[in-house]
Amino acid sequence: MYEDINDENMHLTVLDENGEQLDCEVIMYYDCLDNGIKYVFYTDNLLDEDGEYNIYASRFLGLDNDEIQIGDIESEEEWALLDDVLEQAKQGLENRA
Repeated sequence: MYEDINDENMHLTVLDENGEQLDCEVIMYYDCLDNGIKYVFYTDNLLDEDGEYNIYASRFLGLDNDEIQIGDIESEEEWALLDDVLEQAKQGLENRA
């Protein structure tokens, strides 16, 4: 997690594919050393049809007036990388339990 992240900016509002606002909670940040890009994982705390929480990822562009600025994931390679990161995080949590 980044030093300038605090409890006030652990939430963000995003627009879904229908233009509806989703209030989301930040799960974790990831700083990829391979490509130098920072990412943010977040959830709307809703369950999908399989009973799993919806988890989203975006590029973390920084903070503007304590609001998280995000950008789109631009390639299939990035998605594959982020899928791996999320799976590793899930396994780490399971190993702690």
